[in-house]
Amino acid sequence: MITKQLHNFLLAVGIIASSIGQAHATTSGSTYDLTLTGDTNSVYTDSYLNGGDKIDLWYLNLSGLDNTNPIAVSISDTINVTVNFNHGATIPSSLTRTSFSLWLSGSEFPVIDTGTSGTVTFFNNGLPGLSATTGCSTSSSLVACADFYPPNNAITFDKLMYTFTITKLGTAPDQSVTLDGSNIVFQGISPAVPEPDTYTMMFAGLGLLGWMVRR
Repeated sequence: MITKQLHNFLLAVGIIASSIGQAHATTSGSTYDLTLTGDTNSVYTDSYLNGGDKIDLWYLNLSGLDNTNPIAVSISDTINVTVNFNHGATIPSSLTRTSFSLWLSGSEFPVIDTGTSGTVTFFNNGLPGLSATTGCSTSSSLVACADFYPPNNAITFDKLMYTFTITKLGTAPDQSVTLDGSNIVFQGISPAVPEPDTYTMMFAGLGLLGWMVRR
């Protein structure tokens, strides 16, 4: 189950603001460096049950990439994104799976299949920690996501750094898209545990069943 510490962090987190530099040309494509920020008031939370799992979701809208400073990207371009948090966080080891997904979208993004490939690195107090490969294929947005299974060790961090290359933009080799929006999505999966009221109802039902058996 998501801990109160993590919940408070996700409500208090701030993803810092943004500068979009000039693209650096390389032999395999251009490279864009982004630093994004989020308004803590824009956090949206949701949760639901899926079989024996409880799914908790947090959506953090980011600023720094909008229609006043969009970027046009093409296949083979690389995007480096730094996400700074104003409060550190620890993902508890009680979660069975977590994922961090960075979404870059566009208001007029064409409905095409996309793909990315890269890495994400967690930083804490300026030091790099856990690193993992990212990927994701989707439509109408570029997504870099990674899953983690931390039953043995918690993950502590105050900054994320994504580096990924665009591997697919539709079917045309010269396809390009304009990006003017971004958000980050955290998903936590934990075993579903009945609430206290559920236990009360369950025990009451068992008591009634026992009374009926005695009758």
